[in-house]
Amino acid sequence: MKKYLIFFLSLSAAAQAQQVAPLTVQKIMKDPKWMGVAPTNYRWSDDSKTVFFSWNPENKEKDQAYKVSVLTNKPEVTEDNAAEKAAGTVYIYNKDRSLGLSEKGGDVYLYNFKQKKETRLTNTVDRENGSKFLYNNDVVFQRGDNLFQVSLSTAETKQLTNFVKGKRPGIGGPAVPG
Repeated sequence: MKKYLIFFLSLSAAAQAQQVAPLTVQKIMKDPKWMGVAPTNYRWSDDSKTVFFSWNPENKEKDQAYKVSVLTNKPEVTEDNAAEKAAGTVYIYNKDRSLGLSEKGGDVYLYNFKQKKETRLTNTVDRENGSKFLYNNDVVFQRGDNLFQVSLSTAETKQLTNFVKGKRPGIGGPAVPG
């Protein structure tokens, strides 16, 4: 009987020693190696056919650049700057999205999506920015403190404003004859 009692006591002691603290979401989320590492820094290519992202599925020292094509749906390692190359240009679109404006090196460019053709609208040493389409598809942009308009049908550039820095007329200057 003593043998059975010692056996059951040692068995129950071993069972109590085996109890593990309950598993909680906080415990699971603490260790990225256990739960996996989610991709970061994801972005679409300009043609919306590829997603680029940083990922470290093998827990290496640093993340690697990956891409997934919508056709294959399989992650592939890619070069680090592939996303920047494929991300392309940010466009300001016209109302039917057939034309896009972009700014490169301080100049304004027009891209025709149907013809897949880029045309440089400005080529100056000054920086042009804030380009937009008007309702008639003419383009307006800012150069310095002034606004300009380019007619896409005639290629004519027209200055809309002429703000100049300096003293306002009539203040501190000679009186205007009346």
